[in-house]
Amino acid sequence: MSSARPILLLVGENAADNAVLRDLLARARCEAQIVELAGAPAALAWLRRHRIAGDTALLILLDLDTDAGAPEPGGAEFLAAFAELRVARPDLQPCLVTVMSATCDPETLRRTCALPFVWRHLVKMPAVDALRDLLRQAALCSTDAYEAIV
Repeated sequence: MSSARPILLLVGENAADNAVLRDLLARARCEAQIVELAGAPAALAWLRRHRIAGDTALLILLDLDTDAGAPEPGGAEFLAAFAELRVARPDLQPCLVTVMSATCDPETLRRTCALPFVWRHLVKMPAVDALRDLLRQAALCSTDAYEAIV
């Protein structure tokens, strides 16, 4: 089990959704360091600037609908860029991404969940119990734990 405090990147642009998620995470007794990032470009910039220690679990909670239809990269583009970033950055390889979406479109889910680092899909807004379970399991996923099973 990871000894360092986990990091949870909360990636989404909708302030109301983020407020609800913060409340749900508090009710789920989230002990992770929550880093709230407004959209895919901000999340990618944060990941490029920060290295993740081997004993720190990193979980990304991504609003797949973020920036949908905007000229800037959105959730799907974030996943593609993150896939490339992971190749060059061993500290990001054990990172887990949970996508949230208002859609249950089977094709979108198939494409998204086919990525090896996408761990789960949650329909907005997830239940407190689902978040609590997600956080408990993600806390086990640090680089040290990942390397021990590979």
